[in-house]
Amino acid sequence: MTFSYYSCIICYEILNSLFINDKNISFKNIRIKRIIDKVKFKKYVDEFNNYKLDIAGTIKTDEYNELVEKEDRTEEEETRFNELQAELTEIYQTLLQEKLNENVELDIDLFTFEEFNSLVPDNMFNSVHIEITDLTLENDSYIETFYELLIKKDC
Repeated sequence: MTFSYYSCIICYEILNSLFINDKNISFKNIRIKRIIDKVKFKKYVDEFNNYKLDIAGTIKTDEYNELVEKEDRTEEEETRFNELQAELTEIYQTLLQEKLNENVELDIDLFTFEEFNSLVPDNMFNSVHIEITDLTLENDSYIETFYELLIKKDC
């Protein structure tokens, strides 16, 4: 299946926060599926986090680094520093967005509709925060996103 890096991050966070009641009929199968899929998504979450660190270090210019290190900047230097910081922030955000939209192929064992139905009662008031976009999925949006990304649609 094809997932964007952003979808991988969301799926990882949903799987990480998913509560599986041990009274659930499919407890063992669902738990195993969750663990395996979580590991697969984690690879791309880690890749994205490493990418963030790499680009943060590579886009900084010598001029910017000199101004960062300078303790007593003149008014002109402060203005230039703020301009450079705004430019670098824009470049950084553009590169991050491009990476978030990039697709990867994953062999994921999606949940069946029956498994999904068995999980809804224990997770209907669950929430997850996606830090990179400052998005919080809670209650209905959590369940809807879980369904859209991780459930087999041919069931």
